[in-house]
Amino acid sequence: SEGFSPEIVVEFAHLPEDAHEIEKIKGVLKVQTDGGRLRISYSSGEDIRKDVFKYCARKKWEVLEIYSSKKGLEDVFKDLTGKGK
Repeated sequence: SEGFSPEIVVEFAHLPEDAHEIEKIKGVLKVQTDGGRLRISYSSGEDIRKDVFKYCARKKWEVLEIYSSKKGLEDVFKDLTGKGK
């Protein structure tokens, strides 16, 4: 289920207006904004970090940090129940 998809977080100096375009990258399932960050869920078995980094560089987006986000039990619960949205 999508609730258990791996996720990376990309933190920007300023969130680009067209940041949702990152959905075009192969393997990306869902993109959510979270303040100045993007949370990107992707297919298990893919490692999209390099592609995301290259895409951001090509767009000249000012990236502060890219890191994997491990979903905790609470996050999984929220995903499954739809709570916290």
